[in-house]
Amino acid sequence: MNRRTLIFTGIAAALGLATAVTASTAYAGNGGLVYNPNAVKMKVKDVTLAIKSPAGNVCPGVARLSVFFRANKKGKISFLLVRNKGSVIGPITVQTKKYGNEYRASYNKLLNIGTPINTKYRAVVTHSGKKGSRWVPLRASC
Repeated sequence: MNRRTLIFTGIAAALGLATAVTASTAYAGNGGLVYNPNAVKMKVKDVTLAIKSPAGNVCPGVARLSVFFRANKKGKISFLLVRNKGSVIGPITVQTKKYGNEYRASYNKLLNIGTPINTKYRAVVTHSGKKGSRWVPLRASC
């Protein structure tokens, strides 16, 4: 073998090795990146419930119930609306969206008030540490 043949053989071997390494990382399924077993889980940071009673607190009327969430990442939030008399609405699911440096979600519901009411509501997240809002009153008299 002459010197020229040895150089071409060395280059071909190096290219073959580079091709094999590239192919093995491409077939790894994740671009050759190491799988992170400790992925960040969805956490709800804050839950706020707001109720706007009917105008003048008289019925018949319409009340507006709004729930606001802040979370650490994009994802779905499932929650329950709990009434102090024991009834529960839900589970209800909302999707977070990025606003600035945080993720937020909201839910709105109109409540038709036809009879006198004096009750309280609370929103409770069904996952992520069971975060909940404070009790918020809903009052109307006929």
